[in-house]
Amino acid sequence: MNKHIVFLLAAIMVLAVAIPALAEDAAGDWYTDADGLPVHLVLGADGTFILSAPGQEDISGTWELDEGFVRLTLAGQETETLALNGTALVHDQGGLIFTREQSEAYTPAEPLADAAAELYGGYWKAAYVDVMGTPVLASAFEDETDLYVEGTHAILGGPVLGDTIVALTFADGAFTGDNEGAAVQLQLQQDGFLCMTVAGTDTSPQTWYLLRAYSPILDGENPAEADAEP
Repeated sequence: MNKHIVFLLAAIMVLAVAIPALAEDAAGDWYTDADGLPVHLVLGADGTFILSAPGQEDISGTWELDEGFVRLTLAGQETETLALNGTALVHDQGGLIFTREQSEAYTPAEPLADAAAELYGGYWKAAYVDVMGTPVLASAFEDETDLYVEGTHAILGGPVLGDTIVALTFADGAFTGDNEGAAVQLQLQQDGFLCMTVAGTDTSPQTWYLLRAYSPILDGENPAEADAEP
């Protein structure tokens, strides 16, 4: 787990800004973004709260309004203080600002059904990774997954996939292959992203949304290969 994300989620528990409002004004949904990871805080009308983020364990407890401050009490832990500054919850240490508006998330586009095989060629880098059904910036999890496609072969790169070479079969605008028993699918989307899914027999499917970094068709000669020539 990204240590910076863990710090930010823990630090949210120590907000300290005055809340000159009624409890019903503070109750409800609050949203922020921690290094690309969407964070959702719910102050329930019943006096409970839940802090959640994709791929992270929920933090829950009770809250109350006390002389202009919201005090959060975690199960078995001491009470912490949060606060409201106008229409935003402001984190005074980590620089996080919660608002009532949920930031616009990436929504994958429809598949490019008639994509030619040649359009897949080149080097791709993960921009988003699917976390429990939510596309999250790959950088939020330090995910460095990448992909190189040439002809009917691909190199699946990065710490997760381990730089393995996969033979591909092209049909109906998409590539499929097998990576040591795990089914691999590459599908171009109408928004220019490439959706890569790796599904093992005993594990949940993993999905990445990659952006092109180099294309032999669009960019011509690979600069890296050109530099390597004597």
